Amino acid sequence: MGKCHHCGTARHLFGCFPPAGCDVKYCEHCLKAHYHEDIMSKINELATWVCPYKQNKCLCPACGVRNLKIYCADRNEDVIQSALDHNANLMIHLNSHRGNMARQDHELYLKVIYENLKKLAKLADYYKKEEKGN
Repeated sequence: MGKCHHCGTARHLFGCFPPAGCDVKYCEHCLKAHYHEDIMSKINELATWVCPYKQNKCLCPACGVRNLKIYCADRNEDVIQSALDHNANLMIHLNSHRGNMARQDHELYLKVIYENLKKLAKLADYYKKEEKGN
């Protein structure tokens, strides 16, 4: 069977169709709660459905950290600002959907956002030191 990429449960899973090299699957609950996709209403469209992971829109903690590393690899101010804006938008999204979200999910998202911000702060400090050295 397999597990949901986002929450890790072994519920009924949905993945890209055709798979095209993407083995990532999501449960109906996560698709609805985190990606606002009502997969059951799209059942007739599943022949061409692409999962959030394949669309580079995955919000799970692992992908959030991976995406931050990609953002920071270039090490320029525009990238840092873009990552800060991305985390601010995540925080807004999180707060606007707090009532519809399980407490555990809410806390997990907050943890990821705070970890992202800590890493961005370290990167910003690195640049400040580098600018002073030049």
